[in-house]
Amino acid sequence: MALVLAYGFFSTWTGDYSPPPAATTPSGTQSACKDGLTQYCKVGNCSGLSTCVGGAWGGCKWERVCMSGSKAPCLKNNCPYALKACNDCGTGYGPCLGGNAS
Repeated sequence: MALVLAYGFFSTWTGDYSPPPAATTPSGTQSACKDGLTQYCKVGNCSGLSTCVGGAWGGCKWERVCMSGSKAPCLKNNCPYALKACNDCGTGYGPCLGGNAS
């Protein structure tokens, strides 16, 4: 059975992905649900939450902090020294790679 959370927790998630209807629950099938409930969901390697609306589970949503593939400078003593890339889900940056950023 899927873990169900209070709707108030869901309201902090801002990422969005609306998969095909068959992928809206962790088991890959649709099921009736109570409006306002949330459950964990996964789309590829990205994990998020799905909300029940009108008796059906909606798309999977997660918090995005960066654009997938974008790069940001790594700072040391307020000076850029390398770059880090945003992960595929947009939920954070990977390790600092390379020499000096230009």
